[in-house]
Amino acid sequence: MPSLLQLIRHRKSNQVRVLWQRARETQAAQIVELAVTLPVLMILVVGIYDFGQAFNLKQKLAGAVREGARFAANQSTGDLSN
Repeated sequence: MPSLLQLIRHRKSNQVRVLWQRARETQAAQIVELAVTLPVLMILVVGIYDFGQAFNLKQKLAGAVREGARFAANQSTGDLSN
C-alpha cells in the first residue's frame, strides 16, 4: 500500500503533467494563429507603404506641373524672334 506522501506526490506530478500539456497545446495554437495572421499583416504593411510611395509621387508630380505652369505663364510670347 502506498503511503500518503507517495499518493500526494503522484497526484501533483499528474497535475503538473496536465498543466504542461495544456501549455504546449496553447503554444501550438498561438503558433498556428501567428502563421495565419502574419502574412495578412505583412501584406497590409507593404500595401500601406506602397500607397504612401504612390501618394508621394503624385504630390511631387503635381508640384512639378504647377511649377512648369507658373514658369510658362511668366514667359512673354509676343516676340518669338529671341
